[in-house]
Amino acid sequence: MPPGHDLASQSSVSFLAQRSFCGNAFGANVTDSICAPNFTLCCVRRNLPYPSCQQHLGKGWCCIGGNSIDNCYVDQESVCSEPNAVRCKDLANGTAEACCPRLTTCSAGYPATQEVVRCNILYGDLVKAGQSLSAPPVATPEAPKPSPSTSSNPTPLPAPPSAPQQQEAASSPVLIVGAAVGATLGVLSIVLILYLLVRRHCKAGRGRGETHAAPPLRAENQAVKRDWESSVYTLPRGQGRGYGPVELVGRNTLKSPVELDGQSRG
Repeated sequence: MPPGHDLASQSSVSFLAQRSFCGNAFGANVTDSICAPNFTLCCVRRNLPYPSCQQHLGKGWCCIGGNSIDNCYVDQESVCSEPNAVRCKDLANGTAEACCPRLTTCSAGYPATQEVVRCNILYGDLVKAGQSLSAPPVATPEAPKPSPSTSSNPTPLPAPPSAPQQQEAASSPVLIVGAAVGATLGVLSIVLILYLLVRRHCKAGRGRGETHAAPPLRAENQAVKRDWESSVYTLPRGQGRGYGPVELVGRNTLKSPVELDGQSRG
């Protein structure tokens, strides 16, 4: 339960000196409690959780209950210089202006001064504001800064070894072996060609030096040849020098075996 109008109209020092104000106003079961660090007077009932003092946003608040719609208040100095401050309409005599911080409202029935102003806020809003204030700020990733330009004097990077050079180095033994085999085959081809030429030349010379023998006689002509060679040529008895032409007696009418063989072939 908040203190009455008489307490709010007094200075903070004067109402702090009245230690029995809550008991005198609400009975012996109610005691005075000061919510630090703002010296907010809170009338607390014995053996009950509320009203109670709570600290949020760096201030001491007196909360009437723990529901989101329950009221909490704080007694503090006017803060008209803060951004989004709420100006109070109920001002004490001689006060030009008095303000409560943002998210709060000025308490009605409690004339505000520059020294003391009572500001109200719902319990749920107070808790959310305290959580958002105490939460660590979300780190925003910083964009990488571009390095100083080195285009005027660029540092050359070593070129990676190329794959064709590696393949050429790996295939060099194969090329050497292939060249050796090719040279050997070339030499063998030349030797073979020379051998064939010499052999052909020798065959041609041997053919020109040979004499062609007469073809062999057939069997029937061989018998005629023997008869022809065994023929006897004799002169008639009683004929000699001074006689006329001599007649050959015998088988002089036979032809030579060579002539016979020639006729048979023809």
